[in-house]
Amino acid sequence: MDGISDWFPAGPPIREEQQVGRLPFIEGLEQRMLGADKVKLLENRRTGKSSVGQAVIARFRAADRPGGRVDLSPQPDPARAARELAEQLAPSLAVMGKAKQATGWLAGLWARLSPDTEDAVIGSGR
Repeated sequence: MDGISDWFPAGPPIREEQQVGRLPFIEGLEQRMLGADKVKLLENRRTGKSSVGQAVIARFRAADRPGGRVDLSPQPDPARAARELAEQLAPSLAVMGKAKQATGWLAGLWARLSPDTEDAVIGSGR
């Protein structure tokens, strides 16, 4: 590290591991977003709103959850912003769709098994 800007970067958003003292806020925001809460980050300029938000989105993407980010300021209209967000969410939503299909298949298979099978599996200590 050559200078103070290496320790306290100013400029574009920073990664979660570079953020000092924000872990509780990042975790709280992640929990709210997992609960499908509508969240608005309202603070003064240059206080870390983008960095915190992007840290949560990175966590979502690392866990194969849908997450996207759209800067609304350059968007000419809401439809364009919606299209951009849909494009970002599409890969994760496709994965979730395949997982839903696979679990449906598994549930159907399980339903065809004998009712005694559930007790045997649960009682096996596994």
